Amino acid sequence: MNTKGNGATTPLEESVSGIGAPAAVADSLAPPLKGGGVDGRMRAELEQAHVAIEDMNDRIAELTNANEVLAGKLQQELRLREETERDLLRLRSEMPTRKPDDTEKQMLRHELSMAIEELQIMQEELQAAHDELGQRSQASNIDQVSDSLAK
Repeated sequence: MNTKGNGATTPLEESVSGIGAPAAVADSLAPPLKGGGVDGRMRAELEQAHVAIEDMNDRIAELTNANEVLAGKLQQELRLREETERDLLRLRSEMPTRKPDDTEKQMLRHELSMAIEELQIMQEELQAAHDELGQRSQASNIDQVSDSLAK
């Protein structure tokens, strides 16, 4: 469908023939062989509309691809959420009957032994302070007795 007579087709002609439009429609959209003021302006507007349609089709393709990517991400997030909810329900159901494993037991034993060691150190310090207080108290009593005898 070459209306220019030089073997080339316009983008409009290509798009019309690409969508399977009848040749009569494509020929009616083809620019007339003779240029005219009104026909030339209409041809330019028609070409401008065709470019706008191509741009919209490209944008639709971009948005469709972006939508597919987002739909994939949404599916992945939904799967992760479902897995997390299942794990949470499982952990909740196991909680009352759950017993610490060997690593947790070992850690708890270590913490308990550290606490006992700290208590023993505090007990020794308290005993030393008590003994020192007792010695001071005895010394003070001896001093008081000596003072009272000296009078």
